[in-house]
Amino acid sequence: MSELKEAEEQLARELGFRERMMGILGHDLRNPVSAVLSLAKLLHGDEGMSGKAREKLRVIEQSARRMNEMIGTLLDFTRLRFHGSLPVAVEEIDLDELARGIVAELQASHRGRALELSATGDLRGRWDPGRIAQLLSNLAANALWHGARESPVRVSVAGEGESVVLSVSNRGPVIAPALVDRLFEPFQQGTDSTGNGQRGLGLGLFIVREIVRAHGGTIDVQSSDDLTTFAVTLPRSDP
Repeated sequence: MSELKEAEEQLARELGFRERMMGILGHDLRNPVSAVLSLAKLLHGDEGMSGKAREKLRVIEQSARRMNEMIGTLLDFTRLRFHGSLPVAVEEIDLDELARGIVAELQASHRGRALELSATGDLRGRWDPGRIAQLLSNLAANALWHGARESPVRVSVAGEGESVVLSVSNRGPVIAPALVDRLFEPFQQGTDSTGNGQRGLGLGLFIVREIVRAHGGTIDVQSSDDLTTFAVTLPRSDP
């Protein structure tokens, strides 16, 4: 028994060390990636740049943004492992304006894919704008990844009394009920339906769940008849 306990403690120490290293690595990588993004922004102002060179610059910028998102996700994962929750800084915001901005950004980076947005009711409340943007971006990116290419991804925000419901729907493979809970566990990755060959860290939905919890909300998943919907309910007041 003593040997087993010692082995468990050793494993815990090794896992803790690895997670700390992930945090340090993520933090240190942000500076060079930020430098690439800053340089790309400056180069966009070069009027003498050819169209071909400008297109290559957009690819570099998109890749750097993707790296920056992955670094942020790793840092969030490390915070959750060591602190148990994500920090949120709530302020008065309008989800209509925020959702339109996120959908526009995703549309620009997913050319050829259709994203539709509907916004109804009073969408004002107190939330962390950065975290809610991250939540919506993760859900929509997940829908674009797994959804059928020929079908649009639908984003909806609706004010309902003391809460706001944010949902993202896509056509595609049905998620088996037994797998729904596992979707929100770290490092879970599903099947790519887009054929684009890119893979994430498998942390996107895990981070979504933690953002929802930090805001005192709930998340529900419905998947049947080739339609999958992730619906997040957020109270308007501070968590």
